[in-house]
Amino acid sequence: MRKVFSPRVLFALPATAAAFLALAIFPSVSMAASWNPEPSGTNSTLVGVSFVDQNHGWAVGGNVPLVGGGGSGIFATSNGGSSWSPQTSPVSDRFNGVSFVDQNHGWVVGGAVGSPLAGAILATTNGGASWSLQTSPPGTPDLYSVKFVDQSHGWAVGAGGTIIATTDGGATWTSQTSGTTNDLYRVFFLGQNDGYAVGQNGTILSTTDGGATWTSQTSGTSNLLYGVSFVDQNRGWAVGAGGTILHTVDGGAGWSPQASGTANDLYRVFFLDQYHGWAVGQSGTILVTTNGGANWSPQASGTGNWLADVDFTDLSHGWIVGTGDTILATTNTSYWTWYDDVGGSNWVLIANPASAPGSLVTSQLSIGGRAMSLAGYNNGVVAPGHSITPIFPGVMNGPVKAVTWAPAGGILSQRSLWPHGGSSMEEVNGTERGRLSNHFYWTWYDMQSPGYSDWVLVSNPGQDHNGNPQGTVSATVKIGGAAVWSGAIAPGGRVTPTFPGRMGGPVEVISSGGDVLASQRVLSNYGTAFNEVPGIPAAELSDRYFWTWYDMQSAGAKDWVLVANPNSTAVTAHIWIAGHQWNGTIGPGQHVTPTFPGLIGGPVEVWTDGGAKVIATQRSIFGPSFEEVPGLAASTSGNYYALASDYNWTWYDQRSPGMTNWVLVANPGWKQDGSPQGTVTATVKIGGVPVWSGTIAPGANKTPTFAGKMGGPVEVSANGNVIASQRVLYNGYFNEVLGQ
Repeated sequence: MRKVFSPRVLFALPATAAAFLALAIFPSVSMAASWNPEPSGTNSTLVGVSFVDQNHGWAVGGNVPLVGGGGSGIFATSNGGSSWSPQTSPVSDRFNGVSFVDQNHGWVVGGAVGSPLAGAILATTNGGASWSLQTSPPGTPDLYSVKFVDQSHGWAVGAGGTIIATTDGGATWTSQTSGTTNDLYRVFFLGQNDGYAVGQNGTILSTTDGGATWTSQTSGTSNLLYGVSFVDQNRGWAVGAGGTILHTVDGGAGWSPQASGTANDLYRVFFLDQYHGWAVGQSGTILVTTNGGANWSPQASGTGNWLADVDFTDLSHGWIVGTGDTILATTNTSYWTWYDDVGGSNWVLIANPASAPGSLVTSQLSIGGRAMSLAGYNNGVVAPGHSITPIFPGVMNGPVKAVTWAPAGGILSQRSLWPHGGSSMEEVNGTERGRLSNHFYWTWYDMQSPGYSDWVLVSNPGQDHNGNPQGTVSATVKIGGAAVWSGAIAPGGRVTPTFPGRMGGPVEVISSGGDVLASQRVLSNYGTAFNEVPGIPAAELSDRYFWTWYDMQSAGAKDWVLVANPNSTAVTAHIWIAGHQWNGTIGPGQHVTPTFPGLIGGPVEVWTDGGAKVIATQRSIFGPSFEEVPGLAASTSGNYYALASDYNWTWYDQRSPGMTNWVLVANPGWKQDGSPQGTVTATVKIGGVPVWSGTIAPGANKTPTFAGKMGGPVEVSANGNVIASQRVLYNGYFNEVLGQ
């Protein structure tokens, strides 16, 4: 029988101390909103790109009617684009399309220079170390696009309605009847059966039998269509001339326009899932959506060149190619509200999780708008499997901005010891630019309880979550629904209001005129202990949250689960901890703060009925320290899902005197689609070296610790969804940081 608990009133939080400021914790999911040019060295117009993982990719050069320009060639990278090398082709054709299915097997298509009736097909089985010419059907014209779904099944399309297909990896190619003479510019297949092709005069073709029969669909436009992408048999998008974006939710039986906000031609579209997609095109245009195209927003490309193709391996790693030797790769821009090496000691940690040789992380830091020198830290260059830990004595300012260029993505955090010579350690992951928002939430504020001081920090980063410049913003802070502060914040500026005598929740920061970054900083135990928690963006509120652990049993430990309701109607919420459940109703704008004496274990789960989105955190007191950790979101009612199979941290330390460090890994028992999940196998690595591996049953966890180890980065990887955090005790002070 499940034990049921009743909510209790939350302990009052922070209050005291003068100027301080330094860190935060929250896993990041971003739309890779920053783009950086890569040194391609190709001297070619590039029109196709294909990556199979974060490191291995290929780009091809040539010209097609939609782009124009010159040059030809095949180029490859094995380090995520840090460097590109030309590959030898048996023919001097222009290449228009490329498709790889793994690190070895790939195909490119094009047309012989000066011979429009000679569509070329090349194949490789060794990653492009050698390419062989395949035989296309007689009379095949220029080919513009190729798509393989495995080592055997592939299709290519081209001029005059050409479609050719293979079921043996290209040993033999056969023509398929398209039913049109319009040029076809893009082909896309979900598997061996379901495919689509788009082209001139609004042409959209579909097949459900691998191309044995192709059917014309009604697009509703006569504009040229250059790109198409589907995520399942129902949901797809097509893009084309004049900013055209079309969307279907029924496999193409009906297509409807989406507002792109641009009149520029769009040449390619790519979707990772039903929510997250990108479109690229004329004059450096990059568009992004996080809601399936209901809204498209521009991203800054930094170039006026035409962008011809885009590919992503996950939300954080993408590449775009185009005219003028253009290769763009996603960068990681992260922020913190504050840096303080006056009241405390403050490090910025930058780690490189890559394992491939040459996969370097290059980093830049600024504090309060001033570039910080990294000359003493290898000029900000981090080798694979290593970390740097810059510190800037005597500096106190904000916001803090870190930019990294890396194929595997840099891992960034701040670590603080408060005060100078003290033992209150806090680590805060950087907030990625894609998570900047105009609305943030927290569960609670306390400037009333003895020994606590509480600041709400709001910074204007000078750009929005898509990287576009912004001016002065207006911001408002609310506590319990009542406005307690409002004001203007210039680009690069910040405010740090505090509200003596206030206690309650939820807490909100709302801005107009642009996005902001927001956090709460708390000094507890009369200024001797420090905690920071970043705001939760409104778009990331969820109906389900997880944590790795709960402890109301250890000596000196107190632990609350806070759930706040930002909605206008009541919600029914549930809390589950190691076989014990709490159920309750939370009124509009209200909160609950249950605690469970004597209970220890994990994972911890909060969920609501009917998909109602709430705010949820854990607040802990351990000895002299206070810590708050937001829940890891696993939305079943929206498009935000933070549970993952891979997590990273910048550092691990079980060597320094007074330091104890656990890596906690829990199996929530759920897959990303909400279906049950069985036992998972997980591995922990430190500095790229495995230090632990084991199985974790649904609803169970592991808490390994590694005596004598110190270094970074730290990685947890699993063959299913897990929750992962690090817990640290330093001279009796407690800190927890979720993996990113």
